[in-house]
Amino acid sequence: MKQFLLMFVGVCFFSCSLYAQTSQPEKKKIKVQLFVDGKLHPFSQTLTRADKEIQLRVYDAVSNKELAVALVEASLIRNGQKIASVTLPGIGSIEKLVMKAKNNDNYVFDIKQVLEMADDLTLKPFSQKSFKVSYWFFDTQIDASKVAVGTN
Repeated sequence: MKQFLLMFVGVCFFSCSLYAQTSQPEKKKIKVQLFVDGKLHPFSQTLTRADKEIQLRVYDAVSNKELAVALVEASLIRNGQKIASVTLPGIGSIEKLVMKAKNNDNYVFDIKQVLEMADDLTLKPFSQKSFKVSYWFFDTQIDASKVAVGTN
């Protein structure tokens, strides 16, 4: 009886591990565009103190179909520590973060919920995972006493 029980448990573990190996979840990827004050923001640039109103647009990386962003957590990160965060529905103000930002801080946009339109025109989750994009904060402030003034 004991051997039968051990054999049964072994078969169950083998079946579960075999199922886990054969049913890998689909890995979905997205492309993200950041709009600041209604204008497309180049990904290679940093955000400055003037960049307060943002919108994230996402697209399926395979089909290029636009998706809907339902929930984003925008965080200000300094030296690996979260300083502040705001939750947005994909569009809104990050002014609370801008007010606390210092040069070389990071903005991390954690896109927590992405939706796609199904064939029956209902919205369904695109993926169960979240997606993250980050930007550097860098804002130069000119010290007027150090600016050379030329004469003609």
